[in-house]
Amino acid sequence: MKPRRSVRGLFGQGAAPFWTALAGICAVISLIAGGWGYFASRASDGARPGPTASGPPLDASATATTTTTATDVATTTPSAGPLLFTSIEPATAQLGRGLFGSDSWSTDSVSVETVTYDEAIVAVMIDCGSFDPRTVDYVLGRKYRRLTGRVMLADDSPLTKPLPMAIVLDEKKKWSRDITTSPLKLDVNLDGVNRLRFEIRTPGGLCWGEYSKLAFLNLVAR
Repeated sequence: MKPRRSVRGLFGQGAAPFWTALAGICAVISLIAGGWGYFASRASDGARPGPTASGPPLDASATATTTTTATDVATTTPSAGPLLFTSIEPATAQLGRGLFGSDSWSTDSVSVETVTYDEAIVAVMIDCGSFDPRTVDYVLGRKYRRLTGRVMLADDSPLTKPLPMAIVLDEKKKWSRDITTSPLKLDVNLDGVNRLRFEIRTPGGLCWGEYSKLAFLNLVAR
């Protein structure tokens, strides 16, 4: 009769040395596998690129740029061609407007010393000192060197009293004369000038509508 096969040979008390050895082998294998995984992960980390700043990559060939403003252009633009004042409008004008009349500054025909000019700057200033000084400004942008022309009272000016007039360049008074019926030559240096102002005062009447009429002939900035 064959002896009965017993499972005790694998799980029984007599099998303890076998399982102890097997457990030791498994522990060694696990330790080796863990160490290999650690070194593999370190090698992988070394090859992986680090974090970068947000935004597009920098271009080594890029250069800095400077934004040019209107003011920059005005300070660097060389002298331009002749500027006829009859062809442009003032930047600002502080003129009198009264109950019985108003000032005006315009391009119109005018008679001076019996000669008619088709185009001139014609200024009508009512005789009322409360509006003084009357100012008319032009922006030249530092493009011109000289202001030339002539100014006088027109032939049909109701008032012929002298009118004090000044030319102010960038808030500095550079020229001052009395305007009469005799032509007065203008020749003013405009080097580096951005803003040109004509400043006119009246005799200072009673504001009843009497006025003086001035004519600026061939007024040009060059």
